[in-house]
Amino acid sequence: NHRNLIKQYNLEHKGKSVVFIEDYYRILDEQNPLYDLVHLNEQERLKRVDLINRATRIKDSYSLGFRIFFGNSNPELLSNEVLLDICNKSDEIIQKHQEEKKKEDERERLRIAQQLERERKRIEQQKKDKCKSLRMCIDSWTERIGDVPYFYLVKYFSIKDYGHVTDAGIWQNRRLVWNFKNDPQKSVNPFAHDSARKEVVATLVCELQKRFKDKCSDLTLFCIPASTQLKTSRRYMQFAMEMHEKCGIISSFNQVKVIEDSVAKHDGGSGLQTVELDEAFFKDRYVIIFDDVVTSGSSMLRTKYRLEELGAFVIGCMSVGKTV
Repeated sequence: NHRNLIKQYNLEHKGKSVVFIEDYYRILDEQNPLYDLVHLNEQERLKRVDLINRATRIKDSYSLGFRIFFGNSNPELLSNEVLLDICNKSDEIIQKHQEEKKKEDERERLRIAQQLERERKRIEQQKKDKCKSLRMCIDSWTERIGDVPYFYLVKYFSIKDYGHVTDAGIWQNRRLVWNFKNDPQKSVNPFAHDSARKEVVATLVCELQKRFKDKCSDLTLFCIPASTQLKTSRRYMQFAMEMHEKCGIISSFNQVKVIEDSVAKHDGGSGLQTVELDEAFFKDRYVIIFDDVVTSGSSMLRTKYRLEELGAFVIGCMSVGKTV
């Protein structure tokens, strides 16, 4: 380990750069000059190793601050003076590193935020484009509720306004609506309801498949609840299931619950039931709203606004009857 040091010593004192066997014994003799030279050199070597290790730790731990003062210097190639300067400036290096790290973290945070915002806008645009594409499938529906295309099966003539009319077609349409609604007050038997439901399902499925073709499975059916949960189940549970089976439209029946029955206005109520929706389910859904009878369209519009608040896209509205 000391060969080169011995050669240097002999060159200076004997004029020859050589190493003698006895020189290795001399460096063990505390009275010999070589002993002091070797031990002094060893101390310097260990001091340099310590400086290199300390400077390397500072560089590795606080690279941003180190780079400001000393660039990309390799501690093993630096002089002891520079290594000592690195160690003495450790506090400044740490402070600069923390300042630069904070700036770097902020730049990274902004970069990620901008990337996420671009991705969010891209996804939102995709959703809007899909909504527009689905809406275009039913451009031929000339009726509108608000700005939403609307399709209905039959014109509905209420007893209140048209009870005196005896036209067979009007009564046939009226019976179709009553039978579908499955209202016990209208003396609807199970067979009549099943027959009306199947007729409605067949007509709606035919229309949806004709307009949307293989995109029916992209749609979600929302049936506007009746005044009570019992009436809602009697009217829509089987209907929603058959619609899904026949054309693939997704049923939301289990995600809609009447939690408080409606109370008529003449009994001091609002005439509206309280409905609970599964909010997470409806986000980003493309919805077809369905009701048994549409008169003013206010129920459809209220439903549309509520679904849109949950993040759904209302594509169209359908009903069995439209009040004349």
